[in-house]
Amino acid sequence: MGIFRNMKTEGLKKGLISGSKKLPFEFDSVSEESRKCGRNEAVISLDGVCVEFDGNLVLNDVSFQVREGEVFGLLGSSGAGKTTLIKVILGLADYCEGKVSVFGKNPREYDGSVYSSFGCVLDGDGLYERLSCFDNLEVFADVYSIENKREMILNLLDRVGLSDVRKRKVSDLSKGMRQRLSFARAILHNPKIVILDEPTSGLDPATTLRIHSLVKELQNRGTSFLFHDSQYERSAENVRQAGAYT
Repeated sequence: MGIFRNMKTEGLKKGLISGSKKLPFEFDSVSEESRKCGRNEAVISLDGVCVEFDGNLVLNDVSFQVREGEVFGLLGSSGAGKTTLIKVILGLADYCEGKVSVFGKNPREYDGSVYSSFGCVLDGDGLYERLSCFDNLEVFADVYSIENKREMILNLLDRVGLSDVRKRKVSDLSKGMRQRLSFARAILHNPKIVILDEPTSGLDPATTLRIHSLVKELQNRGTSFLFHDSQYERSAENVRQAGAYT
């Protein structure tokens, strides 16, 4: 099993995801653990979704589902509409046609329980520059009222390879370190859906494998992952490096 599968290609905007070029690979991405537990519900569902900006059709007839415990790759060239699609799912951008459902709710009707189910690593990491790695995670641990926060934060920093720099200010971190800290923050509260923007960009191979290991662990607990990437080849290679998440 791989870490992503292709999405429906009919009717997509030219150049969006795989609309103009069919990907040479397609993997089933639901974990074996999810199958054993009978978890196969769609946590994200889009059906015929269209988005317009100033009269211009940005997304056209986009349909796909992300199931519980699935890692779903949203692949496409820069400017293809991936970020817009993510914003629609998060309730940050509206759509003019079609249906969108996340945990059975329309994004136009989200409440706090839905938003707390998301963990995101998007453009602009949103980290506090003057705070240390530990303090950044502590801020969000307090927001989510996480118990045993110190133990959880230290464990998570170790898992993403930042234990030795936990007291270092974010402003002094490298790009790869910031990416790892953002990932740690995204999964700190055990969200049901994690959305990642080019999650392994700028990471060395060893750290990439650490991230894949964490993804696999959370996937087996039923967490769904939606990542988007502009590099088809890199994403396919990441699938192979991750050991196909079996």
